[in-house]
Amino acid sequence: IRGAQLAIGRDDTVHVVWNGSTKGAPPRSPAPLYYAQRSRNGSFSAQRDVRGDTKALDGGASIAASAKGEVFIVWHGAPAEAEPGEEHRVVFVLKSTDNGTTFAPVTIANLNDQGVCACCSLKTMVAPDGELLTLYRAARTKTQRDITVLSSRDGGATFTPRIVGPW
Repeated sequence: IRGAQLAIGRDDTVHVVWNGSTKGAPPRSPAPLYYAQRSRNGSFSAQRDVRGDTKALDGGASIAASAKGEVFIVWHGAPAEAEPGEEHRVVFVLKSTDNGTTFAPVTIANLNDQGVCACCSLKTMVAPDGELLTLYRAARTKTQRDITVLSSRDGGATFTPRIVGPW
């Protein structure tokens, strides 16, 4: 679940995201979340940490791209100031509108529906109609683990949660 995730975007650009290692980093350093892209000419950009001011990266990130040049990097973790516990974890979204050259600031997709299972992966995709969908395992309480879909029909500006598998 922590391996590289790929998406093909505009102009056949390959977008890659993966969890980095804290090996060799100072104690208590947050794990990096790396992004790189490969252009049509076959060269890769330098990896860059896109995690921003978030912590508790776990479970693996996901990436989606559209033919319009949008790139969405989605992961779960905790805001820097959050209390410990899965019920305080959120789904973060990083969006590019220029095929991954630059990204807007990190946003939270489930601010009003917090709680994400720390060890479970999530997956995101852009549907043919442009809807951004993210599937994850919620953890709103210590014993709840509903499978939830976040959907955005406005390019990641707002998200609607829907439980698709109560547990």
